[in-house]
Amino acid sequence: VGRMIRERGKLVHKTGGTEKRWLLTTVGTVGILGLVCAMIITAVFAGNCYRSLEADLYNRASTTAMFFEEYLNQNAEAYYQSCVDYTRSFQGGDIYRLQFVDTDGVVLAASAEEDVGQKLTDPDIPDAMHTRSAVSNMVREPDDGERIMALSSPVICSSGKVIGVLRYIASTDTVDMQILSIFLTALIVMLIFTAVAVFCVKSCIHAFMMSLTD
Repeated sequence: VGRMIRERGKLVHKTGGTEKRWLLTTVGTVGILGLVCAMIITAVFAGNCYRSLEADLYNRASTTAMFFEEYLNQNAEAYYQSCVDYTRSFQGGDIYRLQFVDTDGVVLAASAEEDVGQKLTDPDIPDAMHTRSAVSNMVREPDDGERIMALSSPVICSSGKVIGVLRYIASTDTVDMQILSIFLTALIVMLIFTAVAVFCVKSCIHAFMMSLTD
């Protein structure tokens, strides 16, 4: 009888160790899969958000181009002044700003006065002038490092000469906060799912191990 008790004790100890290893493996696997799923969901959502923001900037640039068609018959100086006046009067709230940038990258006029006089080196500006089409870019503000999405649209006068770009700028703060919120939400859901899955697996493993000791 004593021998049987000792053998049973060894078996219980062995199955207990096996149960822990299986449980740790399950937790690790489910946890990694949950994290990967949360990251994929966040990446898809982020891509859609940034594409929507970029599309909105392109729509604004297209609307502006249509607006300036009626000024094409003006001389270069008047057309130039029209761009300055339009930029200064632009209302974009807390999200959007507009800059009128010359061919040297200097901000001549802006909806935000603090932007005037800045020398910009972002690639979307020369690319827009070179390709004579709108170019978008994700950059950081030189003064505070804030992430922004910028879209430069070339300003072409009646002679066909590019005299600068109208540069639409959108802050990504709101979008970034939405993306962070989605990631945290997805992570919490995945953690709950992981906890439930681990509990179910643990119960199944325990029942299976107990059946081996009977």
